[in-house]
Amino acid sequence: MWVLWLSITAAIVLLIVVLSVQTRKKQSSSRRDKSEKKQLVFDVSNMKCGGCVSSVTEALAVLDNTEIVEVSLDDNQATVMSSLPAEKIAEAITASGFPAVVK
Repeated sequence: MWVLWLSITAAIVLLIVVLSVQTRKKQSSSRRDKSEKKQLVFDVSNMKCGGCVSSVTEALAVLDNTEIVEVSLDDNQATVMSSLPAEKIAEAITASGFPAVVK
């Protein structure tokens, strides 16, 4: 029963993070760098549950000029659109406790 509760809680947290990121990005659109964004895919180690996905999502949400496309527990990958260097994004994911390397 607690596993169901944990999954629901993780989904709610993820939804809140995504919504807050979208709101923040709309508010800061005038300050955005006009650099061209490219899709980057990262292999992310040690993700085991929805809480791990939420942690990676939160680490990506605070980065400027970065849109989260998907964080996949099944594939152990994070896909983003960003104008930031891949190394900076990988460092942010790794700092959240999940080692990441660009594919």
